[in-house]
Amino acid sequence: MNLAEAASTVPNLSGVFTGLFSGFADQFNTAVTSGVVPIAGGVIVLTIGVPLVVKFAKKLINK
Repeated sequence: MNLAEAASTVPNLSGVFTGLFSGFADQFNTAVTSGVVPIAGGVIVLTIGVPLVVKFAKKLINK
């Protein structure tokens, strides 16, 4: 491998790395939006919904 070949592989390597990093960033973003958001929504639903269901059930039982 001469200097010209070595010099031509360096941009390719940096392109590979930037591709990997941008791909990883995309995967991370989709994982966050598809994983964290539904989990947060589920937690909110549980914290608000469960007490409501319990209150409703108590009213039904007391009748």
